[in-house]
Amino acid sequence: MINTLPGLPDFATLTEVVSLPENAITWAMGMCQGITDSHEQWHSYLQALAVMGVKQWLEDGVTPYAIQCNDEQRPDSTMILQVNDLRVGVVPIGSLPTDTVLLRQSTVEGSLAMHLWILVEVYEELGQVRIVKALENQQVPPQASAQNANSDYVVPLTAFNLSPDRTLLYLSYWAQPLEQTRQSVENAPAPSISTRVMNVGRWLQDQLDEVAQQFAWTLLDPLTPAVALRSPTQELETILAEIEPQGVTIPVRARAAYTEVQVAGTPLRLYALIWNVFETETPEWSLLVFLGPSPGDRLPPGLILRICDADSVLTQQTFLADSDATFLYAQVFGTWEESFTLAILPPDGGTPLTLPAFGFQPHP
Repeated sequence: MINTLPGLPDFATLTEVVSLPENAITWAMGMCQGITDSHEQWHSYLQALAVMGVKQWLEDGVTPYAIQCNDEQRPDSTMILQVNDLRVGVVPIGSLPTDTVLLRQSTVEGSLAMHLWILVEVYEELGQVRIVKALENQQVPPQASAQNANSDYVVPLTAFNLSPDRTLLYLSYWAQPLEQTRQSVENAPAPSISTRVMNVGRWLQDQLDEVAQQFAWTLLDPLTPAVALRSPTQELETILAEIEPQGVTIPVRARAAYTEVQVAGTPLRLYALIWNVFETETPEWSLLVFLGPSPGDRLPPGLILRICDADSVLTQQTFLADSDATFLYAQVFGTWEESFTLAILPPDGGTPLTLPAFGFQPHP
């Protein structure tokens, strides 16, 4: 059975830009009283506005989160929102942002570490904030560009790779429902957004399900006999032409989609093609994936593309330094009841990126 994501938040009710009410601005100003250093006071003010903006952003939605912010905590370091049982760190950037932000080691490691970091742009003169992107805490160490003398993490802004919609998806799935018994967050495992199954069978009906939409998959035009192995995009056309001599046959009924991902700070583009297989007595389907660099770049040597089923690794491809290819690709077949999980492993052995699994149910 293909899993579906229950209780998806109503993304249409939320916008990325939040106008702060007057009492939130007053609260932020009050939080900075007593801070004598002018630079520290300004940063504290931006931090407090950012926290109020995220709180307002979540409260404007239909998902009933329990949101807490300790009025006694000072925003001159890391200010924390408690969203149900998740600890959310809010990182402000001003109108002239730097290229990196500093995340304290004590908030990244240990039993009181954050679960999620949300990057917020603050327009203090307008009384507004913009939710930019988010980053899972478990991705902070591999994404950090350096650690300072205090072992705090220096993280580039480009490491924040969860869009606002995907941030809501994360919170919707991992923040426990209010009516359930709370479990100790110290004993809870670090959450990951990559445990869902998306129904790629709907691609054959020119549709993306909720999981595919929230993970920014874009459906491409169908392949047609007039263009044989050509794709609607020049990049995929080149890839398909490159693998044709290797005997990889793609039927014209196949549908393709792509998404942008980032692994260890490296932006990548992932294509997936799916189709149903009619030659077998038991209905089967095929998944063919291509992993390449962003346009103009090259895959880093040692990058690994892996596809697994529920029990084992089915195929694993590694990009070699002396490879003439510009991408990695892998293909698997399975019955309609089978789903496949795709993971991308960085060359340095860091934390892999595991995407929502691919399932295939072409009929409603």
